[in-house]
Amino acid sequence: MPVRVYGEDETHTLVHYDFEGNWTWDELYPAYYQAIEMEKSVSHRVDVILDMRQSKKIPSNALMHIKNISDKQPPNIGLSVIVTNSAFLASMYKIGVQFYAKIGHYFFLTTSLDEARQMIAKSRATVQPDKSQASTDALVPILGVSENLSHNVLKFFVFSYQLQAIGYKLSAIS
Repeated sequence: MPVRVYGEDETHTLVHYDFEGNWTWDELYPAYYQAIEMEKSVSHRVDVILDMRQSKKIPSNALMHIKNISDKQPPNIGLSVIVTNSAFLASMYKIGVQFYAKIGHYFFLTTSLDEARQMIAKSRATVQPDKSQASTDALVPILGVSENLSHNVLKFFVFSYQLQAIGYKLSAIS
């Protein structure tokens, strides 16, 4: 199965996704809805790890789907950490955070599973601000994102369309 989701323990404090090969949005959404049910079944904070190290390709319209997912997070969601070594996915993340601020409140990026767990542990050890007032400024050094990124909206959409048109593969630049 290209997208698999499971709770790492019975109390669902951590939900883990594994992405493999060339998955599709039609394969992600059932796993996503299963994760939402796990997250809603408890009242405590639930963090998420999305392990994309075995993913070969991101399906088209990624930012639209990520925005859709980030807009539907339950109130008890903690960090969602994407684990990847893909420079392409890191670039898409940086662009997504700039255009959809909510993405930066829920999704973070790292290159190792151990680092993802450390980020979650560190976050759990601190008092969390209300996400409606959260800022991604503290994450800028971690992610290597320039605070002065300035992308023209039109260029962004042209770029996204061009990537989509050529079926850009993550493995091509990973």
